[in-house]
Amino acid sequence: MGKIKRTCGGFTLVEILVALAILGMAITPVVGMFTFSSQRNLASRRNTMAVMVAEDIMDRIKAGDIDSSNIWLEVANYKTVYGVEIKVAASECGGLNKLKVFVAPFEGMDPETQGILVASYAIKVVVPSIDTCTSPPPSGEENDR
Repeated sequence: MGKIKRTCGGFTLVEILVALAILGMAITPVVGMFTFSSQRNLASRRNTMAVMVAEDIMDRIKAGDIDSSNIWLEVANYKTVYGVEIKVAASECGGLNKLKVFVAPFEGMDPETQGILVASYAIKVVVPSIDTCTSPPPSGEENDR
């Protein structure tokens, strides 16, 4: 009898397993890059929001919307709405009123060391220094509104 010619058009199990192993090794770094980029995207978004909050607080203090009578209430509202830590440092330096607003992008962070700083000199409005991280609001002021 003649030889029967076998023509198989498929892949063997070993070939499929090798292909899956190579694919798995190639996809693992790609998944890691997606995870890393999403974490950096979140951090960038939070930092941008912290800058906007700091600038808004600074502008409102300069405009007189925030003063000694309502600063605790306003800053507590920013902290609640945006989930940030805020420190307002007011002082006088050489006859100029100096104001620094520190905003940390996440709650529990130290605004002065881990936050974003917006500073201004020669402001007309004088406000007390506050820190949402370490000092509680004066009694009775958090429920004024």
